[in-house]
Order: sequence, then structure tokens, then C-alpha cells
Amino acid sequence: MKKSTKIVTATLLTLGVAGGVAAYKGDGRFSQRGWHHGEHFISHLREELDLTPEQTEALQAIRDQIWDIRQNVKQERDAQKQAFLALIEGEVLDQSQALELVTQKTELVAQYAPQVIASVAKFYDGLSQEQQAEVREHIGRRMNRRWHD
Repeated sequence: MKKSTKIVTATLLTLGVAGGVAAYKGDGRFSQRGWHHGEHFISHLREELDLTPEQTEALQAIRDQIWDIRQNVKQERDAQKQAFLALIEGEVLDQSQALELVTQKTELVAQYAPQVIASVAKFYDGLSQEQQAEVREHIGRRMNRRWHD
């Protein structure tokens, strides 16, 4: 198998597994758990950073926005799942169709990214310098922990 075919196949399998996990977590029982997890996260950050009501509201806006995006993306998941399954049924992988599936996922990220980034910037810019320093320190610790695992 050519190297490019292996890369495309690995990418598709990764997207398929990620989509499957998201679909599993997105059914009725787990979607509510995700919402409550967001509430717990906000509560934790509110205490950790000593957020004002305005800052908490900006953080809740991010959570709500991501929740709405997730609900919109779930609607397209079935069609993408069927397209992915059709790709791996044959003896030959249709590389152009595989690339199209990857491109569709990339376009979804590009579509929603500006809104999410604007909300995150509004929250972050509303933090004091001390709060921003705590956020940077926390993110740095998490990134180091994930990149060294």
C-alpha cells in the first residue's frame, strides 16, 4: 500500500473512531452528562480564578456556544458515518472521496472557529492580569503533561 493511502486510511479511521465516540457520548443519556460537566467546569473555574459575575457569564457563553455547535454537528454525523462506511466496504479505497470527508470536517472547524475564538477572547480579555497569569500557568501545565505522555 502506498504511503499516501496509508495516511488517508489512518486519518479516516481516526475520524471514524472520534466520530463514533462523539456519537456514543452524544446520545440522550450522555449529552446531559456533558452539559453538567460543563457546569462543573464553570463552577471550578469560578472558584479557582475568583471570577466576577460578568466573567462567569462570558465563560457560560463559551460553554453554550460549544454546546450549540455540538448539536448542529450531530445532525450531519449520520451522513458522514454512512459515507465513511461506504468507503471501507470496497476493495479499493476511493482516495478522492476520503479526502472530501476530511475536507468536510476541516470546513466545519473553519466555519465555527471564528465564533468560538471571539468568545474565548472576550472571556480572556475580561480577566485581570493575575487571572490571565493563572490561566497561562494552568494551560502550560496541561500542555506539558499531555505532550510528555
